[in-house]
Amino acid sequence: MRIRNRIADVFLTVSDEKMYEEVLQVLLEVLKSEYGLFGYIDENNDLVCPSLTSGVWEKCQILKKNIVIPQKQWGNIWKKVLVEGKSIYSNTEHHVPKGHLPINRSLLVPIHDKSKSIGLLAVANKETDYTEKDKQLLNSIAGYVGPILYARLQRDRQEAKRKQAETSLKDAENRYQTLFENASIGIGVSDREGNIVEANRYLLKRTGYTAQEIKTINFSILYVDPSRREQFIVELRRSGNICNREVRLKRKDGSKFDALMNVDLIHLAGQELFLFTIRDMTEQKQTEQALRQSESKFRNIFNLSPQPIALTDIKTGRFTDVNQKLCNQSGYTKNEILGRTPIELGFCAYTEMKCFIKKLKRSWEILGYEMDYRNKAGSIINTSMFSKFIQLGGHNFVFSILNDITEQKQLKAQFLQSQKMEAIGTLTGGIAHDFNNLLTVIIGNAELALLKPEDNNLLHENIKEIMKAGNCASSLIRQLLTFSRKQITQPEILNINSFIKKFEKMICCLIGKHIEIKIISKNESCKVKMDPGQIEQVFMNLAVNAKDAMPDGGKLSFETMKVELDMHYFQSHGLKSAPGPYVMIVVRDTGKGMDKTIQSRIFEPFFTTKGIHKGTGLGLSTVYGIIKQNNGYIWVASEPGRGTTFTIYLPRVESKII
Repeated sequence: MRIRNRIADVFLTVSDEKMYEEVLQVLLEVLKSEYGLFGYIDENNDLVCPSLTSGVWEKCQILKKNIVIPQKQWGNIWKKVLVEGKSIYSNTEHHVPKGHLPINRSLLVPIHDKSKSIGLLAVANKETDYTEKDKQLLNSIAGYVGPILYARLQRDRQEAKRKQAETSLKDAENRYQTLFENASIGIGVSDREGNIVEANRYLLKRTGYTAQEIKTINFSILYVDPSRREQFIVELRRSGNICNREVRLKRKDGSKFDALMNVDLIHLAGQELFLFTIRDMTEQKQTEQALRQSESKFRNIFNLSPQPIALTDIKTGRFTDVNQKLCNQSGYTKNEILGRTPIELGFCAYTEMKCFIKKLKRSWEILGYEMDYRNKAGSIINTSMFSKFIQLGGHNFVFSILNDITEQKQLKAQFLQSQKMEAIGTLTGGIAHDFNNLLTVIIGNAELALLKPEDNNLLHENIKEIMKAGNCASSLIRQLLTFSRKQITQPEILNINSFIKKFEKMICCLIGKHIEIKIISKNESCKVKMDPGQIEQVFMNLAVNAKDAMPDGGKLSFETMKVELDMHYFQSHGLKSAPGPYVMIVVRDTGKGMDKTIQSRIFEPFFTTKGIHKGTGLGLSTVYGIIKQNNGYIWVASEPGRGTTFTIYLPRVESKII
């Protein structure tokens, strides 16, 4: 009874902050324990421990410790106590988490309200073992504490809800007042007779009255034409509101302004009131007038400009207006152009348009952007564009002026051609240097052969060296001719599938057994018209390239299939359109791959990533030249560490193989 009296005294006299601590102190004294815990279960069914033995919190070294312990983190002992409602004591050393204070004895009992657990009493590290008597005592205390704790928790929760409701109401009122006072339109309230009872800052500023003055006037004096109020009253009685009505109002000083008005009939505290909003239309009217004048000036400049001009909708990409100069240049009538996109008219490829829009969005304005487009007659027009985002009538457009630079481009092309010829001369000089070195070998071995005419075996070996050097020289010259597309060829109709199968053994010998070769043919026959030596050279160079990329072994695959390339393919790649049937050849390796910088140069003559004396740099440029010479296309896709894929498209033929 004495213990209960002490606990009751704590609940009645001690503050909420100290209550749990004081009750826990009583338990520790009664049960002669070193540590203790008094906790309750909150509305989320988590255990809250507002009171631990003094000093325990500082001594505990558990990471991320918290007085709130979620239910999912309860151990088996706590679950038995809090979930199953069991009282447990143990007099053996406990396994505790790292950083937890050592526990060698413990006693835990649930706190119930009726049949539901609402909390926990726990003590630990008594000098002697806990007994059934200790458990009965702590259960007795828990039974006494239960109803008191439940009432305290209910009171606290109701108080918390009340405070939250008061806070929410106060916040809502503050938000309303803030929105009301800082609204970008005039807001006011009047009674049925039109007497103004509330007005925000915007309304005061527009009418020129103070907050006190406006509450002494009737709204009717704000009308330039007072009869409008009576008209509005009739309409309000009939429909309950007035929407977006333009009215003419006057300020305190007598000046007038145009306004857009909305009125609603509302009921507050049993009183019928009018809620009205007013937006000053003066600036908008001035802006609209200025816009009309600006649009008139723009229209004159637009139509009379000597340069082609176009307006396109920023969302759809469709032409909304063009001047006569653009019609003359493109060969289309205005009606044929409007409502269609540049891609639909065949002006440009999808990829080029996408690149242009991306750049325009980044800077909002482009000057000197070069773009070629095809007119109705099929001629290519070279243009330098000025484009800018503009807004007209509340809509966003791209405004573009096209300057015809076709003649300038032709002159530039002639200049580039002369530079190309000079570059070929440089290449030829390089080949001549290599050829001279090879001739030295040829002449040297020939002299050796002449010095020992009686040694047929040695003569035979020397002649083989002569032949090898001569073949190398011939190969270099042939590669140069291939790149410049001047090599004389003897095209035949070939089945690429059959050719690869015949060539497979040679490739295996060339690249070695450490590389696995796979051939995939999606169609039985994939015929092209090419010089057999050229297609052999393509596969040979690609195989060698793959071998060098996989020094430690890997996989090399050759895949063929029939495809149809349509207009969209060529538009999306920015190529001259040549739709039709093609044979697609995919050569894929699992080598070290390459970055974008190397990819941009791999088809250049004499460009190589190999060491000195390990390559001429003509392999892939030869492949490129052969494919182009045969009206085909070649693309490369690669990433460092992810291998390389060459995709080749060659025109397909259906004729019989001769």
